[in-house]
Amino acid sequence: MVAPTWLEVMPAIPLARGVPVIFGQLGRYKGATGVMLSAGWAHISHSLGSCQDSIDGSTVMPDLDDAQGFGYALRWLQGECSHCLAFTEDRRWVDIVQRHLFGQTDDADRFFLAQACAGVLNA
Repeated sequence: MVAPTWLEVMPAIPLARGVPVIFGQLGRYKGATGVMLSAGWAHISHSLGSCQDSIDGSTVMPDLDDAQGFGYALRWLQGECSHCLAFTEDRRWVDIVQRHLFGQTDDADRFFLAQACAGVLNA
């Protein structure tokens, strides 16, 4: 059995302008990447070129493979969980933040962050 990737776990979270995004498995831009322009609009890069289009927020998420997208999701999670002892006292988060600052995050870090974001939205 193949373990799920962060793309299969990461939920759609509220996105701000300038956040690098990736489109989920649904919709016409499946797997494409882009940048948020404003609420409901994104600049999209896909196999046929690039365009600006309105988007469905439920099918787009921050691109955790991009350092800015990873940082955005991390800051969003911190804002949602700033009161959680598990977030503030878990040494894994300190290590993840340090690796992020040095551009050394890996698939395990992306998966851990995606799981935590999903856990907050499902709580």
